[in-house]
Order: sequence, then structure tokens, then C-alpha cells
Amino acid sequence: MPKEQVKTVKPNVDQVIAEINKAMKKDVVGRASDMAPIHRWPSGVLPFDHLADGGLAAGRFTEIYGPFSSLKSFIALKLVAETQRRGGVAAYVDSEHAFDEPWAIEQGVNVDELLVQRPETGEEALTVMEALIRGGYDLIVWDSIAATQPKQYAEKAPGDDNQPAGLARMMSAGLRRLNTANSKTAVLAINQTRTNIGMTFGSKMSVPGGNAMPFYASVRMNFIKAGRVNEDVMIWTGDKLESAKSTVQHKMKIVVDKSKLSAPHREVWFNYDLRTGQVDELSYMIGWAVEQGIIQIGNAGLYTWDNDWKIRGKDKFFAAIAEETELIEWMRKTMMAEVVSESDSHTSPSKQGKSKVASQKSKS
Repeated sequence: MPKEQVKTVKPNVDQVIAEINKAMKKDVVGRASDMAPIHRWPSGVLPFDHLADGGLAAGRFTEIYGPFSSLKSFIALKLVAETQRRGGVAAYVDSEHAFDEPWAIEQGVNVDELLVQRPETGEEALTVMEALIRGGYDLIVWDSIAATQPKQYAEKAPGDDNQPAGLARMMSAGLRRLNTANSKTAVLAINQTRTNIGMTFGSKMSVPGGNAMPFYASVRMNFIKAGRVNEDVMIWTGDKLESAKSTVQHKMKIVVDKSKLSAPHREVWFNYDLRTGQVDELSYMIGWAVEQGIIQIGNAGLYTWDNDWKIRGKDKFFAAIAEETELIEWMRKTMMAEVVSESDSHTSPSKQGKSKVASQKSKS
């Protein structure tokens, strides 16, 4: 015999929400469809924003980690500057006591509007960050977890035996409070890599602070130094002029190790120019165009744009593209439209007329 079907009464969702919120005396539940979309704070640095789906997610924790001089603080300052430019308020928790005002101003930061804290202990840093989160700050940069010391370490003399895992326990307890309090603040935590001595298997690299931040972070990015770009120079050795190599750019790689907001295990490659102190965004955009098949590289260094413009030689091609501001803007908008859903669709600008690139077509 067929089983008797159990009739269920569908609850009145609005009535349930009203009763719970009335009992709790505050809005604690609501419809998922009423939740606001995730707002993002961009950095203005194209490779980072392209990888981060438009920028740092509000109301979430993001951890970036890597070795020294891998652009972690650079990206943080760019995020602060762009957040301020868009009307947001930012704070900088300087656990490393290394915040440099002239460098921050050069990156566009309004230091008069930036709150900076230099905590003596990790507990002090976490307490202030909780107050800033509850106070409605849009962006908090924590630089860095590795430089943060728990109070129990600060109260002991150097060389005294410290109970192991003190930083990890402090992070675990502190992040519970920050996570509970946070609803709109984008928290960027910077961390450093360490080498585990004596490891015979697996990765020798680790990050201080235990597993609390890796678990609480919605996004984790690994900043990697991938090489250098050198140029030939002449240097005076004290006796004579000799040829040498001078580093003009750092090759960088950023890998998304974890993401609760988009697909993980993605990466970007780009160059940081030491001469300008900025990311070489033009090379990144041209690299994207090559991947998309918009630009073809033929034999003997022949660069072709969409089967129209043809220029022989990498330097000449890059110089020609650099003059095409409309074309550069189209590439930038099209790239970001891939990852930012609210971006308008863009069509390729006309390649007709008196284009500076078209005027340099190869006669071959």
C-alpha cells in the first residue's frame, strides 16, 4: 500500500521574522534575498583588483602574506588611498611601527584623515580594531600579524621562556570577537612567511599566528617574488668603468589560495617598476590581450592587433599602445567587466582614422 503523505504547514516567514526580532529586541534574522550585495573597495592597482574581483570585500577578512618586499604594504596603502578617494574612512594598525608618512602621501593617502595606531601588544590592537569595526570604519589594515606580540610576551624579558603558541591563542580568541562584531568593515591582515627549520617533507613555509586567520579569512592571497628585470648599465668600480646589470623591475606573482567569494587557485603575473614606484599596468593589459587572442605575436617579433595594426619589435609596439589612451581605457574596462558584474559592457574603440598605431603599420 502507498505510504500516507504527511501534510506540512508552510510557516509564515514574515511572521516568524517579526516574532524573533521582537523577542531579541533587534534585527537578528531576515530573508536571504534582502541581504545587500557585497561591496568592494578597489585598490586602483589593476592586477590586484582584477584578481580580487574588483577589490577588498566589505564585512570580510582578507589575508595577504609573503616574503619581505613583495608589495604587501604597497597594496595596503593603495587600498587606503582609493577608499578615501571614494568617500570611505580607513585606519592603519601599525604593529610593525614602520608606517612611513612621505611614502603613504606619495601613494595618494590623505594622512590627515587616516587613523594610525601603533599598539604595544596584540590585545591592544584587537581591542582598538573591535572599536573601529563597531564605529563603522570602512577599511582597517593590520600590518602585520607577524609583528604582533601577545601581552604575555611583552611582559617578559628577552630570552625568557615563553609559552608556545601564545600568538595563535590570542588570534583565535580575538578574531572570534572581531568576526562577530563585523558587518561592513573590510579588514586587510598582512602576514609574513617563515621557514620551518628541519622540515623533511611538505612545504617549509608557514605564517605566524596559527590557523585562526586562515579559517576566518574569506580570501587569502600569496604574494610571491618571481624574478627580476635587468638592464645593462656602466658603473664606476673605483678604478674604471665596467658593464653591469641593474634591476629595474621586480616580477611579481599573486596566487589566491582561498576564496569564499569566487573561484580559488587563480593567479596573476605583473611587473613592479622600481624607477616609477608603480605597477607596470600597461604590460599587464597587453599580456591579457595576448591571452585573449586580441594581440598575436608572430615570427621575428611581429605584433598584430586584431589583424589590423602590425608593428615589428616589442618596444615599438608597447610605445605605440602607450599613446592610445582610448584603447588602454577599453582594455581596462573590459578586463574589470570580466570580474565585476555591475560593470557596463564596453565595445572596442574604433581602430580607424588617424591612429598613431595605425600610422606605424609594418610595410612588410
